[in-house]
Amino acid sequence: MAHLWVGTGEDGWAVALLVGDAFVLAPQADRPVRVCRSWVLTPGESKVAGGRSQEAMAHDGAILVRSACGDKERWVLLAAPASQTTAVNGMPVVLGIRVLHNRDEVRVPGAPRMLFSTERLARVEPYAGPSYGRCSCTLCERAVT
Repeated sequence: MAHLWVGTGEDGWAVALLVGDAFVLAPQADRPVRVCRSWVLTPGESKVAGGRSQEAMAHDGAILVRSACGDKERWVLLAAPASQTTAVNGMPVVLGIRVLHNRDEVRVPGAPRMLFSTERLARVEPYAGPSYGRCSCTLCERAVT
């Protein structure tokens, strides 16, 4: 699952899980990533009403949109091409659209620094290995339970 790491000040980071189809990247330091509720895309259509969400236009930010094809997932950043203030990896989004890749830095004026990631977050899961024998830690050689 894709997520954004959002800068919280002096070397601090918070994670925003991208669960949904569209998110507004707003120029607000306290809440830069929000679910975009006014995004409308009908299957088979090649454009979105007005080209951009009214919510994003009101905040002069950008929209992050998920595009899925089979088991592949891509994320696209939509920004106002005239402003050229939204940047990915230090380069302005001149044409107003950019496909994001793992570890891309996204800068929206007025919002904290954001890093896009497609890496899976670490989580604890039960051991699914064979149930025979003893499993031990390679460092301390104690049994793993």
